[in-house]
Amino acid sequence: MAAMSDDFENFQNINVENMEHKLKYSVYSCSSFSANFHPGNIMEDKPNDQNSRWTSETHHPTQYITLKLEKPAAVTKITFGKYHQNHVCNLKKFKVYGSLHDDHNNMIELLQR
Repeated sequence: MAAMSDDFENFQNINVENMEHKLKYSVYSCSSFSANFHPGNIMEDKPNDQNSRWTSETHHPTQYITLKLEKPAAVTKITFGKYHQNHVCNLKKFKVYGSLHDDHNNMIELLQR
């Protein structure tokens, strides 16, 4: 039992900032997309290219994009933003849901901004 206690204490003292790295993910699904703005565009790092983005084909407020992580992870930071200037397509409000399953019905809300 003492070995387990020592391991737990060591785990608590890990500096999480030193563990930060980009997670591998794929686009799993989306509500819709405009012809030139496929959701796969979000995976390209081209902030000066306004065509490098996902845009829904509707202005209805329940737009979504579902990302699937390569493996389960404790996500501590999410960075949004593509185009380096203000644009009508830039994210304004969002919610983050999470689940260990692919089924949208099993997701729980983790964050809302």
